[in-house]
Amino acid sequence: MDHFLQKKHVNHEQALNAVANRFAVLIVEADLAAIRLDHFRTLCQLLDGSDTLAYVSGKALFASAIQNALNEQHDFREEIVGVKFANDTPENRAAFMAKLDVEREHLEELITLVRMFSETQALALLERVEEVLSTSDELLEHKCNTVFKKMQTRSQL
Repeated sequence: MDHFLQKKHVNHEQALNAVANRFAVLIVEADLAAIRLDHFRTLCQLLDGSDTLAYVSGKALFASAIQNALNEQHDFREEIVGVKFANDTPENRAAFMAKLDVEREHLEELITLVRMFSETQALALLERVEEVLSTSDELLEHKCNTVFKKMQTRSQL
């Protein structure tokens, strides 16, 4: 921004607008084709209620949220080992643990994907997640689907 102020003889507001416009182009042009709807929904769920403005790095924000979910699931698994629940059968427990395994695999796949993103891609994705989270809870699922479709359409251009 200093470049604009010193070399282009513009005022502070014009310089901020120029930087913001360039940032907006990067965000709009970021390739998010690798994100599936289930990934996008998970990120929206994980960040719902979070202070996303406290983070400068989209990658750090996503990685932290996903790692927290993995840690919580690990702790939950340790808590329930040996606990006997009502109507608990070996088959029910195995089915429940299989669901947890699928969830863990999904989170591990997602954290790997996020770590491969450039910071521009991560910030672009964060913009889309924040767009979803800016809506009321009743409309969250619909908004998630709508923003995802828009995001994928943009990636195909």
